[in-house]
Amino acid sequence: MLIKVPKCDVCGKLKGVGNRWMIGFVSQRVQGLGKCRVALFDWSDTLSRKRGAKHLCGEGCFSTLASRALEHRTRRMPIVEVEP
Repeated sequence: MLIKVPKCDVCGKLKGVGNRWMIGFVSQRVQGLGKCRVALFDWSDTLSRKRGAKHLCGEGCFSTLASRALEHRTRRMPIVEVEP
């Protein structure tokens, strides 16, 4: 049986047992205002499987994700509804 190990969507690092990983979501349109929204959550296996989830190995990769999202506001990205 193969076990799929999560990989950081920013740097490609594989998730280890003791690492402090996070889940990020990016939305380009918030309430029709055309603004970018970036959300960050502690790691959750359930959230990690949601559509649009970005697997992040640490604060540095979250910062990179947020910077890229703000940089590319005009590019269409899927809107993700997330309930904590």
